Order: sequence, then C-alpha cells, then structure tokens
Amino acid sequence: MLTFLNGGLPFDLQGTLRIDNASATTMYVGEAPVGASESSESWQIKRIDMDVNGNVTAVKWALKQKAECVWNDRSGYTYI
Repeated sequence: MLTFLNGGLPFDLQGTLRIDNASATTMYVGEAPVGASESSESWQIKRIDMDVNGNVTAVKWALKQKAECVWNDRSGYTYI
C-alpha cells in the first residue's frame, strides 16, 4: 500500500500507479485512487529529472502536489 498527500491530507492508494520512462532523463510517476481512469482529474503526478548517468537531479510535482491532474496530460503540466 502506498500513501501520498492530497492537499496535505494523507490517503491510502491500493492499486492505481503509473510509471512512464519518457526519456533517458525524464520519468513520470502517477498515483490515483483505485478505479481512476487515466483521463480523470484524480492523479497526483511527479516528474523525476535525471542526468545522463541516471542520477536524480530533481523531483517536481504537477499542480502543487494536488491530486487533480490527468495522467494522459502529464507531459503538458508545469512542474514545481
């Protein structure tokens, strides 16, 4: 079971997790409640930036870590 924050309130995730190795230096990780579709506004998405050796250089969140993102739109968000 994974736990993450939705606007500062913890809740448990028991099944919906997506990982997209978009490139050698960018990975997206998305978490949502069970049953959430990839097109629903219920995802918390982070982008992990890496150098060419695979070392993590930054972890940034879409929309201030709130679980209101759409997984299918992950590459278009601003990450902070």
